[in-house]
Amino acid sequence: AVNGLLRGELGFDGLVITDAFNMEAIAASLKDTEAAELSLAAGVDLVMLSSLNDTIPTVRRIVESVNDARIQEDSITESFLRTMRTRAINVCEL
Repeated sequence: AVNGLLRGELGFDGLVITDAFNMEAIAASLKDTEAAELSLAAGVDLVMLSSLNDTIPTVRRIVESVNDARIQEDSITESFLRTMRTRAINVCEL
């Protein structure tokens, strides 16, 4: 839905952000680490974790997912660049 319909067919190039993972629909079936992996693999740019305590395990899971090709590295790079453009930060000037 994100890459195909939203970005492909509709041409949307803005940020796609999840709802907080502590919302009942997500929390009832997935941990933050799992929800983040699935969301990023689907093309979401930013995820909202339920707790700051989940940050390190989630980052580890995402790195592992990129290393194992469950998430494409190019997708993470595109999300990073899209986030920086939205914040008006030119990464070439850093």
